[in-house]
Amino acid sequence: MEQANFSAGKYDGITSSLGSFIILSATNPDIQGVIIIDESTGADAVVAQSQIKTVADLKGKKLGANLGGFSEVFVTEMLKTANLTSDDVNLVKSEALEIPQRLKNNAIQAGHTGNPIFLKLLN
Repeated sequence: MEQANFSAGKYDGITSSLGSFIILSATNPDIQGVIIIDESTGADAVVAQSQIKTVADLKGKKLGANLGGFSEVFVTEMLKTANLTSDDVNLVKSEALEIPQRLKNNAIQAGHTGNPIFLKLLN
């Protein structure tokens, strides 16, 4: 939503991950980055229902991700490790905060999220 509003000219600036900034710059070539605020090495994860044991098990399943941003890039690259593409799964537009509830409701079988949501799921 934030990126869409920025692209529509409703915002003069937004915060973004570097990956999302790169994607956003493809459609907004005149944008400028001011500073990289933080590093999230190891903070990103794909969490899944208990029956999903490997990336290959995601074939034909619903995979939640924030489409059009870094999250989509993350899961697409992850799928490649099992010789899968985004066509092999059903990508479901999901914000990181929605992943736990969507897993519980079986709306998705796996989803991309990060700290602190990932850590909360483990506890």
